[in-house]
Amino acid sequence: MTALPTRDREGIDLVCDSCGHRLPAISSRLRHWDVVWTLVSRHGWTGSPLAIGPHRCPQCTAVESSTPDDAAATAQVPPLPWSASVKALGDAAIVELSGDLDLLTAARLRAVVTQTCAGHRHVVIDLANVRLIDSTALGILVRAHQTARSKGGHLCLAAPSQFIIAVLQTMRLQPVFPIFAGSEQAMDWIAAGCP
Repeated sequence: MTALPTRDREGIDLVCDSCGHRLPAISSRLRHWDVVWTLVSRHGWTGSPLAIGPHRCPQCTAVESSTPDDAAATAQVPPLPWSASVKALGDAAIVELSGDLDLLTAARLRAVVTQTCAGHRHVVIDLANVRLIDSTALGILVRAHQTARSKGGHLCLAAPSQFIIAVLQTMRLQPVFPIFAGSEQAMDWIAAGCP
């Protein structure tokens, strides 16, 4: 679970790290993360009593409880290994990422994105296999966006999960990036002159 402050800073939005289900605008005057559990438990979330998790939204809990006991351990989605590959297409490139984009992968993400932006005017970041993104990774993408803009290009996001879209909305970054359902649509937009 990720707890994100609402735009007015008077509440929090909760986003399930497993499936991206979002519980919007839980009003709370509480400012300590340690008490988040008292809020989430009222809304049917299960898991650790500590704010750091793990937690499951009602949808994930229902899936978990519907599996046989011997298969319960396999009901959770395993983490994706981190990887990055670049496909160059003229003055554009597609960066296909996999795994979590967080502090642990920030150095590798920065290296791949910086190198790709240096060699291409347009960059498409394919997020189809990315479940989580944190503020460090967002900062890297914002800087890459600025680099692309300085060269007259664009940095586009393709196939972001509901979790990533929720994070972008909460951080007011959704309008910054052109967002597409997939990398092919992003490349079509670039080929059409970015109308």
